[in-house]
Amino acid sequence: MKDTVVFLANAASIHTIRLALHLSKTYSITILSFEEAKIDGVEVILLRSPVPGLLRYLWVIPFVWVALKKLRPQILHAHYAGGYGLIGALSGFHPYVLSVWGSDIYQVPNNSVIRRRMLRFMLNSADYLCSTSIAMANAAQNYINRDFLITPFGINCDIYKPFELTRSSEEFIIGTVKKLDKLYGVDRLLHAFALLCKQTSGAKLRLLIVGDGDERASLIDLARALGVSSRVEFFGSARQEDVPLLLNRMTVYVALSRSESFGVAVLEASACKLPVVVSDAGGLPEVVVDGETGFVIKDGDSTLAAAAIKKLIDDPILRERMGAAGQEFVRSRYRWENTVKKMEELYKRITSRYPAKCY
Repeated sequence: MKDTVVFLANAASIHTIRLALHLSKTYSITILSFEEAKIDGVEVILLRSPVPGLLRYLWVIPFVWVALKKLRPQILHAHYAGGYGLIGALSGFHPYVLSVWGSDIYQVPNNSVIRRRMLRFMLNSADYLCSTSIAMANAAQNYINRDFLITPFGINCDIYKPFELTRSSEEFIIGTVKKLDKLYGVDRLLHAFALLCKQTSGAKLRLLIVGDGDERASLIDLARALGVSSRVEFFGSARQEDVPLLLNRMTVYVALSRSESFGVAVLEASACKLPVVVSDAGGLPEVVVDGETGFVIKDGDSTLAAAAIKKLIDDPILRERMGAAGQEFVRSRYRWENTVKKMEELYKRITSRYPAKCY
């Protein structure tokens, strides 16, 4: 009989889905979630609340208690030190694992003293703490002096790989796959692209922006103001299964984020044999070997980014070398089946130490 693990998580998140599907081979996985999803072999129980905001997390606590008593899991694992982390902390269940994901460490605590105190409470309540990057684990030390297990999001290298026939040989396509949010610096990318268009007037430069968000309209206006709108394609949101093909349309991948917890999109690009240019925000420097798999730009400076991209425009041998090095970097360090082993090993350690327990 399989041991039971309960997730408190967004069941519609691709990261939750991938982890749950993989672990369901070994464990009986149930997800308690405010978001609906259907995942083969995984039970998703919807959390419902008639009240909004913070109160909705408090409202569902009795329901979670009842669910845990019924399911009797060996492990409770909350993903994100926000609402789900608060529910996990207030459930009183142990052993309890909490994974931090990004904005829960980098943005939300900046909003108020109360948010910072809540974060400390959530982190202190967990028996085990996980982070997708070293940088984020270090940032979390501002709130708690404890060790984190680094569990990066891995890449499926059977899906993310170069499709040579789809990549244009005539155009130089600079691309990014990001939510159109100020945090992710797409405005910086547009400024860098405008500089490049002035410096390389004879080159067939194009910018492909994949993603959607609140900043879409203002970014379209910015492209028009910079005089580059005819060369910029705002693709919009893409299905996850279409992303590898879109990456293979690009010649170089750029992410000039102001904040970034890890950089899984950059690794996906590297796995597709793309050289990358990134800012030095958060966990991005962990997923790029500066000067080997791409360039890391201080503060995401648009002028410096344009200069780095121009090097790649002018030197096809450098592009090929960096792309190949990036692909090997991902395969050796961030292949999905290797990174997920860290979570499996943690679960094995927990289940060997603690017998089944639920109140």
